[in-house]
Amino acid sequence: MMAQPTLSLDLLAAAIRPALLAAAFEDAGSGISGSYRWVRFRRQEAPAGERLVRLITLSHAAEEQAFLADAYLVARLTFTYTPVGKEIRRYGTPEEAVLAAGELAAAVRRWLDA
Repeated sequence: MMAQPTLSLDLLAAAIRPALLAAAFEDAGSGISGSYRWVRFRRQEAPAGERLVRLITLSHAAEEQAFLADAYLVARLTFTYTPVGKEIRRYGTPEEAVLAAGELAAAVRRWLDA
């Protein structure tokens, strides 16, 4: 009998962290905001000479049974945040959580070249 997967942010982070690190993102910290646990990754970019930071935040809302991800481009000069992606995947059972984390990780991978 297989053990039930632990329903936590680690489920999502493990599904996407290797792809983020391979795409030159670095770990930018983690924490808790209310009932949400989150982990953030960042990468320096310079399209057309403009210095930007791409931030990707992964979150788990246990009470809402949802995984979330968002991405922003932050202008280094003005600190202007421009949203470039937001996704949510809800689940009911532990098995659905595993699928939801995998689906969300696939959506985040598509952001890497956007």
